Amino acid sequence: MNNLEIVGLPQTKNESTRALVKTIAKHEDVVLRDDEIEFANRIQPKQSMPGTAKTILVRLKTREIKDKILSDLRKKRGIHTSDIGMSGDSKRFYVNEHLTPDNKHLLKESEALAIDKGFKYVWVHNCRFFYAETKSTLL
Repeated sequence: MNNLEIVGLPQTKNESTRALVKTIAKHEDVVLRDDEIEFANRIQPKQSMPGTAKTILVRLKTREIKDKILSDLRKKRGIHTSDIGMSGDSKRFYVNEHLTPDNKHLLKESEALAIDKGFKYVWVHNCRFFYAETKSTLL
């Protein structure tokens, strides 16, 4: 899939989700053209929690763009609202690979199993699950 999920990014009045995606990509030295973003919309969560921003779901034209953004974010160890020029208190938000509900459930189960088996790291890349015991064994 070519989808990203942006979680925890505060919602502002009259925001352009496409512009936010382009700003996040630019922070990662990825220049996105409008035609490379198929859509970028805030989505309603299954369980609404007051005071919590809706997740932004983004579909990019190619998997390579998605992978580049995710790879660069992981190298920088995350992103904050101040990094993309949002006013107010700097708050960390997350950009993840978008998973199907079944794969999200499987990830949670995998994380629990990984702890039992002594793995410290669990992650998903292109809908495949990976495990590592230490930082030095990360792929």
